[in-house]
Amino acid sequence: MERVSHAQPYGVEGWDGYLDEFTDGWRDKDYRQLTDLFFLRKLRGSLLDVGCAVGDGIPLIASRCPRLDSISACDFSSRAVETAASRFNSADVFQHDVHRPFSRSWDNVICLQTIEHLDDPELAVRNLSAAANRNLIVGTPYKNRRPDADHRWSFDEADFVGIFDGYRIDRAALNIYYYRGPECWQVPAAFISLRVAVRRAQRRMERSKMGI
Repeated sequence: MERVSHAQPYGVEGWDGYLDEFTDGWRDKDYRQLTDLFFLRKLRGSLLDVGCAVGDGIPLIASRCPRLDSISACDFSSRAVETAASRFNSADVFQHDVHRPFSRSWDNVICLQTIEHLDDPELAVRNLSAAANRNLIVGTPYKNRRPDADHRWSFDEADFVGIFDGYRIDRAALNIYYYRGPECWQVPAAFISLRVAVRRAQRRMERSKMGI
């Protein structure tokens, strides 16, 4: 984990203003990528989406995770919570700063494109881990390849060892997803095919260098 030297934190007011411009949402693609990397339909019980912004992930999670009994979502921005709650009243949406421990736990916790904005990502990840009874997925830009003025940290494969079971990187190598939990070990066929194709390409390159 490395600090981004040129970061310019938005602050609460900055985020509230930003969210006012995107009340119809803009982050659904971040949640759609999870389908390629994880068997979301295996998740069951309760789920919390941390850093939900205006709630883009709520309907997508509901459609991709039919075994869930309930969906909750939270964000540190009161403006985000108000918008998400008004858009999707089927979910329990509440305000929370992930730097503070949660008052309860959920079977599954998802946190996407959030920890790179925080003052203390390690503290936040510990709180997320404590809140997840079974499965935890935390997604963030890989080596800050999705740069933003408010990105304070850059992450790669060496981070959070001992907290998660492993990690997956999307096919464009723009995001890394750290995961923990029994259902997270199972991967879709598309991801297996991608890994096989990458390995075959690597072998071809090695053979080409050797003149085989």
